[in-house]
Amino acid sequence: LACENIAPAEMFSRFLSLLGLFGLVPVSEAKNQATPFTAISKSSISASWPTNITLTGTAIGGAKADFFPSCTGVEPKTLLTPGQDQATTFVVNVIARDLKLCYQAPSSATQEEVHGVSLDVVEATSPEQIKSTDSSIAIVSKEFEITLEGGQKGAKAIFIPVADACKSKNPREVLDSTGKTIFKIGSPGAYKLCYQAPGGTDSVEQVNADLSYPIRLQVVKHVATSPKLITSISPHILTANIPAMIQFEGATEGDKGAWVHSGALGCQDIEPTLDMTAGHRTFTITTTGTYKLCYRASSALDSVLQEAITLTVIPPGVIGGDMINRWTEKAGNVDCSTLTLVPHCGQALEATCTKSFMIDDGRGYHCQWNTTAWPPECQGDTSTTDADQVCTKNTCGGQGTSRCWGTLRLED
Repeated sequence: LACENIAPAEMFSRFLSLLGLFGLVPVSEAKNQATPFTAISKSSISASWPTNITLTGTAIGGAKADFFPSCTGVEPKTLLTPGQDQATTFVVNVIARDLKLCYQAPSSATQEEVHGVSLDVVEATSPEQIKSTDSSIAIVSKEFEITLEGGQKGAKAIFIPVADACKSKNPREVLDSTGKTIFKIGSPGAYKLCYQAPGGTDSVEQVNADLSYPIRLQVVKHVATSPKLITSISPHILTANIPAMIQFEGATEGDKGAWVHSGALGCQDIEPTLDMTAGHRTFTITTTGTYKLCYRASSALDSVLQEAITLTVIPPGVIGGDMINRWTEKAGNVDCSTLTLVPHCGQALEATCTKSFMIDDGRGYHCQWNTTAWPPECQGDTSTTDADQVCTKNTCGGQGTSRCWGTLRLED
């Protein structure tokens, strides 16, 4: 038998096989010893995705291996990285469980199954798995919890700069059963979402399928909240235990607030949690007294007392002038039947601003584009008595409310 062209590993494999045939060692043990690997670094990967897998053992130059349902009649094509415990890039196109690692020594015409090793291959991650997130803004270097709509338990995600490629990044934050996880990003800028389905090894950028735009997160530096950010509220008197909506002048998207009794020692230990994004919200305060507003601007980390704001909560049965005056009639010259109703003027864009109106306390206000503000914005002045900015009574019909009114009578 000529041996000069047979690799040492192949010679050892044939020798062990002969020992097995003659009963000198069990056949199964001979097969196990014929393959030089005892374990692999991954138990599951994504289909059709190049994945580095470390093989525990020593690979000889020229050896090949691949994953198959069975090692019978197959031909491994992936050249292994030679050396001890080296990683090799594998691509498996079949979606299956318990695939076998089939090994072929150099110069060998046969392949052996590496016993005790198996691999699951899962479906590639969809680029439309995540529909949206519950937050689009985060503060630099601050941990934040975020919910990924469509996220799967055990999946992984990562936010990376928009200029980077997801395929070069490895998602590492694990989602819970509700799609939630925690991130912390150290640099400001625009980020995109890379996602990896449970059991996968790929990394796929996520795009909203319905709106065809990529999922984005803006990471910003934190700012200091001004004590004069909120300039006024309406109304400033409420009745205890009665739900009432309060308008906040100066509120912007992402702001948060909290009411504290005037006897509290400031806001430094108060955590604002109430979302002020809409510029108004409904409150039910159970205890009478005077309250102050603790406030946190979007992108801020602080809690600051708003100097100009005081809220008075009175017992039931007591009627304050502020509560009556908010329903008194205002003269108006604007025919709002020709305009479009918006929840608040800040929703309108420059092109539609002056064609819109909003309703506050049963009175309509013509939206105006304010170029003296920076950035310019569409505004409605609910404190104005200028008739050229107020809707004429009963001209708001057919726009989502019965009409504009101004008297105290409930039927109005």
